Amino acid sequence: MDIRVAAVQMDARPWATDENLAHAARLVEQAVGHGAQLVVLPEMFSSGYEYTGRNLTGVEPLDGPTGTWLIETARQHNIHLMGSFPARMGRDQYIVAMLAEPSGRRWVYRKNHVALWENIYYRRGSDVCIADTDLGRIGMILCWDIIYADLARRQQGQVDLLCIGSSPPNFFASKVYQGQTTLCFTDHRFGREGAKEAAAWFFEGTRRQAQALGVPVVHALRTGAMDSPLPYPLLSGLITPPGFAWRVLRQMGFKYRVRVPFIAHSLIADRTGQVLVSLGTEEGVAVADVQPGAPEQLPLPPRGRTLVPGSWFLMQTLFLHDVLTLLGSLRYRARRRG
Repeated sequence: MDIRVAAVQMDARPWATDENLAHAARLVEQAVGHGAQLVVLPEMFSSGYEYTGRNLTGVEPLDGPTGTWLIETARQHNIHLMGSFPARMGRDQYIVAMLAEPSGRRWVYRKNHVALWENIYYRRGSDVCIADTDLGRIGMILCWDIIYADLARRQQGQVDLLCIGSSPPNFFASKVYQGQTTLCFTDHRFGREGAKEAAAWFFEGTRRQAQALGVPVVHALRTGAMDSPLPYPLLSGLITPPGFAWRVLRQMGFKYRVRVPFIAHSLIADRTGQVLVSLGTEEGVAVADVQPGAPEQLPLPPRGRTLVPGSWFLMQTLFLHDVLTLLGSLRYRARRRG
């Protein structure tokens, strides 16, 4: 039996929670007006996204403003609703996805592949989360999870539909600035090519998740741009040409900010990976009818580390990610002990 699903694409101001929830409510109502039974919101839709100390003070408990809003909104509109936010669980902080059912039941997934500078502020989850709902078995992953093969291997045959929320900054399209001085990375051919390929990772990752699991995928991405400083700013040189990295250090030192567009283009794919509907870069709602359920004959489990094809740009980014995972986790643990 087909169900109608929706992916919400929206912008969000950092830590303007009430404003962001009100904005999300209007877009959810738009999806409901199109008959959506399941609505997916982007990662960090209520908190916005940046790399500052506010990530340490702005986390919520699961029953805080965002978690409560998800449950109440699902009940109000008689829908299943997934949203992602930074949450405190015990003594640790995670980026979580919460799926709320009209009955008030909820399921929580903790992001496994915490990306790049996020590792300074958030701990990595280790489990998958399969929500056994009235619409079927729904799996959840977040953003950087999408390019990895391990979660697809673990969820294969266990889910009927996959929901993804993402807020990926496209660092290859960065503008670096300090005061009135701006250096535009996208003016460089390396930056243009890298930005194009990074955007393709999330489009192709959606398709390959669908193909690996044999189920439809609903992927809600963030739009707008991130404006933030970078912790460990010297490491950003690992994904920039040496000449550009030297210009940044010579003109700005280590105290600079970046303006980075988010990779938008939310989409819904069927179980074969065919894209049913996708959005551009503006805010909006993508709606499609999909048929949940995995095939009896499952594809061979994906091998290797990533689902998307390896390339020089991807290898550079994964190397930066691994370095920041180590440094960030050490910093996180030191702060936790303190």
